[in-house]
Parts: sequence; C-alpha cells; structure tokens
Amino acid sequence: TLDASKDIGPPSGGLFGNGVILNVDKGTVFSYGADAIAQF
Repeated sequence: TLDASKDIGPPSGGLFGNGVILNVDKGTVFSYGADAIAQF
C-alpha cells in the first residue's frame, strides 16, 4: 500500500475516471483503485 495518508487529496473524476491523486515526496502518484498506473 502507498503510505501517503497525510497527503491524500480528493478523488479526481477527470484524470482516470475513478482515479485518485496521491501527493508523495517523490511527486504525484496516479492510482486507479489499488493499482498505481503512473508515477512522476
């Protein structure tokens, strides 16, 4: 699991449908459900 509970933002319905944005120290992780599909 991704440890970014203090940096979790609101769900974004525009990026990947039901995806969420997780702001972590390494950047932004786009997650779809439980699978991270893109990390910057």
